[in-house]
Amino acid sequence: MTWTVRRRWLRRRVVSEYHYDHHHEGEPLSISDLWIATPNAVEEIMAETKTGALSQAVHPLIERARTSTAPIAALIGFDVEEIGAGRAVASLQTGPQHANPMGTLHGGVLCDLADAAMGMAFLSTLAADESFTTMALNINFFRPVWQTRLRAEARVINRGKSVGYVECDVTDQEGRSIAKAASTCFVLRGEQARLR
Repeated sequence: MTWTVRRRWLRRRVVSEYHYDHHHEGEPLSISDLWIATPNAVEEIMAETKTGALSQAVHPLIERARTSTAPIAALIGFDVEEIGAGRAVASLQTGPQHANPMGTLHGGVLCDLADAAMGMAFLSTLAADESFTTMALNINFFRPVWQTRLRAEARVINRGKSVGYVECDVTDQEGRSIAKAASTCFVLRGEQARLR
C-alpha cells in the first residue's frame, strides 16, 4: 500500500511530502520511513524516538551488539557502550598492543573505533529488515596517542531514504580532541539486506 505524508505536524515537526511503498498497513512510522525537511530534524526526530513519541523496534544487530562481542571488538579491545536514536558511543583503553613502529597508537585502530561507533549510530535508524554498507569513510588525526582511554561519540547528521551521513568525535580521557571521522552509509533492503 502506498501512503502519502503531506506537510503535517509530527510531534511539532514538519515532515516533507514523502511517498513510500515498503510500509505495511497498521504499522507505526519509523525513522527510516521519513525524509525530514528541517535542518535539525534528525536530532529532533531521534530525541522523540528516545521519549517514545515515535516507535521503532530494536534492530536485531543492535540486540546482538548489546548481548555479545563482535570479533573485531574482541580483537582490538573496544566496547560499544551506548546505541540508539541515531547516536552511539564506543570506548577503548589503549595500550602497547595498539602501537605503531613509532610507539604511538596506530591510526587504523582509531579508524576501527570510530567506524564501529558510526556503524552502530546509523544502524539505530534502520528498520528491522534493513541493513547497510559504508560507502566512504574519512578520518582526520589531531594529536598522537600513547596510553589513554578513548571515547568515540558518533551521531547521524543526515538520514535520507537510502543514504546517510554520520560523524564521530574521538576524545581522550581528558576530553581533548584526538580525531574526527565521517562516513557515508547506504541502506540495503530486500535481498541485499538478507544477504548481509
